[in-house]
Amino acid sequence: MRVGDVIAKPGETKWGAATWVELRDSTRVYLPVILVNGKQNGPTVVILGATHPTEQIGVHALQILTRKKVQPSKLKGKIIAFPIANPLAQQFSEYVSPHDGINMARAYPGSKDGSLTERFSNFIWETAKKADFVLDQHQLLYA
Repeated sequence: MRVGDVIAKPGETKWGAATWVELRDSTRVYLPVILVNGKQNGPTVVILGATHPTEQIGVHALQILTRKKVQPSKLKGKIIAFPIANPLAQQFSEYVSPHDGINMARAYPGSKDGSLTERFSNFIWETAKKADFVLDQHQLLYA
């Protein structure tokens, strides 16, 4: 199982940078991914956290799910988790990316040649459209 630059063999959990974009000053911003590749065949599930980085519960939930709760040796299928789907906005704890003002939740399917947010959304879209189920976690914020 491969997503971008991260590879997990059957029965493994792996994490790392799936892809990256480059800012104007040549700084690279990476899109993290966690792969849980089940020992047996089954459905593929893609789960997103921090599409809106002010909604942090999804990040923590994905870490608990993929590192503590799911055992790849007993899993039938695959989990592809993007714990911080919008790392550009995450840098500033903003709802949308300050680099281009785009709301990641409204950016799909994105574009390989678009703005920074559109490029990340396109990468996620191309991964997610091959899945059996996609879940984009959000949370309600009360004042």
